Amino acid sequence: MRKQSIWLTIALFITLNSGAVLNAQADLTIKGKILGYDGNPMTQAFYSIENWVTQLKGSRLPMIAKPDGSFEIKITENGSYNLIFGGLCHTSSNLSFPVSGQKGTVEMEVQLAANKISLYPYSLWIKSNAEDDFYSLKFLSVSPDGKFRYRVDKAMDTLLLQIGAKQYYVSSAFPYPGAEYVVDSIGGYYTQFTNVKPGFTVDIDPTSLPRPTGENSNKVKILSDNAGYTDVFNLANSLDFSYRKALTESYPYFLHLYNETSDAKVKDIAAIKLLESNLMLEMPFIPDPVGVAKSVLPESPGWDMNFYSTSDVFEYLSPEERPAYIHKVFDSHTVLTKYTMLNQFKSMPHICSPELYGELYKKLAVLTDEIKAADLNITELDPGYSPLNNEKLHDFTVKLIDGKVFSPSQLKGKYFLIDFWGTWCMPCIAAIPELEKAYEKFHPKGFEIISLALESTPEDFNELRKEHKMPWLHAILTEKETENIINLYQIMYIPKMLLISPEGEVIGNEETLGNGGLTKKLEEIFKN
Repeated sequence: MRKQSIWLTIALFITLNSGAVLNAQADLTIKGKILGYDGNPMTQAFYSIENWVTQLKGSRLPMIAKPDGSFEIKITENGSYNLIFGGLCHTSSNLSFPVSGQKGTVEMEVQLAANKISLYPYSLWIKSNAEDDFYSLKFLSVSPDGKFRYRVDKAMDTLLLQIGAKQYYVSSAFPYPGAEYVVDSIGGYYTQFTNVKPGFTVDIDPTSLPRPTGENSNKVKILSDNAGYTDVFNLANSLDFSYRKALTESYPYFLHLYNETSDAKVKDIAAIKLLESNLMLEMPFIPDPVGVAKSVLPESPGWDMNFYSTSDVFEYLSPEERPAYIHKVFDSHTVLTKYTMLNQFKSMPHICSPELYGELYKKLAVLTDEIKAADLNITELDPGYSPLNNEKLHDFTVKLIDGKVFSPSQLKGKYFLIDFWGTWCMPCIAAIPELEKAYEKFHPKGFEIISLALESTPEDFNELRKEHKMPWLHAILTEKETENIINLYQIMYIPKMLLISPEGEVIGNEETLGNGGLTKKLEEIFKN
């Protein structure tokens, strides 16, 4: 949807610039207030402006709105702009503003939807710079009093926290007594604490977070316009507005069917549709989600249609109820759905325990004829499968950035990491701080790193090294070297990592070394 809006904005901008009279210098003021989902001015809100240049560079330069939610932006150059608005516990709103010679003032109200950072009664995820990996969320289970507790066992000058409903889902700040709030780089906030002492504990009460069951979507209302800009603005954002309108209209229909039907099968599908909408950021929180979840039948076709959203049912069941219900779902569906369930359960240990997973796998493994007919490979679903089973150390030769020739055999007898990365790869760059910490701590004990940069240039590498020292071995691969390494190690994506033992065995890869796994593994190795 965002891409469609962008191309519409570009087309509109080109059209506007086709007349010479519209090439005049712009002098457009955009001002107004940022409102929360309840229509009240937000006391913690920000806004920023980007054009195509700053967007490509990834810079938004957020500005803090006044305590009454008011903002003001002045545009004096023609161009295609995005204005981003965000607030504490709310989603961000991205609005297109193609400007071509307009002069005057546009006053508007920007109303934000409440963020869905807490959905489930038994689980919550937290992102913290106190953890080894700041970019992954840690699971929290609910306490008997209905709150979620997070404890920090070290002193920190600054503690930054965000919470989210799922591990791979939107995360954002939460209100907390005595906390401060800082804007992050992607349109949200962190909850910030300073001078944290060991044993510091945060009690997160989900009932303190916004949870609107009525309309919950980003909206814009133009209050006044002496620049003649309203039609341009509405056209530039028409696709996004139409999409939101369609979503808004679908929700009452699903809710009506769920509440009024006496047909269990219709109620079942309506419940699934409500659960799907509950995952969408700009939709209401469904009332009585536990009741809705329990309306979904184990034999429902919804498990075959969209297992990802339907699996939210498990999140609303108590830990005591889940195993029996999961077995019923598993037994009621085809081998393809069984395969999908196990594949997803691999990353959901808080829902499917290792014991339960093993029971389900045994049920699947005996269906040999069905597995063969569906052309499925269940090797990686085996509870005993290790992602290292197919990893091997292959020798190769490359030229390091200092001109020396390197091959892995030179590091025989040492623990070392082969890091496959690229200067253009954002996840690779995000992983550099952890590599630097690991190298600094364990290099004196004999640990080495060799980083192989794929499809990268010396210029980009040197520029990146101004910010990250990366004081280990590096090779910037030529096109031929890159092709050889990709074929040798069957590289399908980066970042990819291999941790090698002194005997030349692979003892870790990106699946086991991510999320702080590298540091933990090296601590085990060098503990004596």
